[in-house]
Amino acid sequence: MLCSCASPPPRLPGQTLVNDAPALRRDALRVVSLYEPTLSSSQGVLRVVDTQIVQAPGHIGVERGTDKVDTMWVERWLIKRDGTNVAYRIIFDAQGSQGTDITVGLDRPEFLNGPTKVYDIK
Repeated sequence: MLCSCASPPPRLPGQTLVNDAPALRRDALRVVSLYEPTLSSSQGVLRVVDTQIVQAPGHIGVERGTDKVDTMWVERWLIKRDGTNVAYRIIFDAQGSQGTDITVGLDRPEFLNGPTKVYDIK
């Protein structure tokens, strides 16, 4: 669910890595909520119905002096729009103290037609 509230948004379903980072989760939801109106005239509440890791973090570096992480990973988020699921590809590029760049775009439309490789991180 997307909201613009001061408190952390609720945990997202699925495997997203942002659930344990409330500020990053809020920022990712904000980016998706800004991108969605450019694709649809839907005015209803957007709901995240599933999240999957499609490219797990590779090298994980730690910035000296701050202990902040430097890594990149890709997730797929399914958003319910007017009764239909829409797949988004979200790229998280954590750059230590410089913050995390979040890039959002539509995922491959054929994804919704069948199974795909998904990493199960526990």
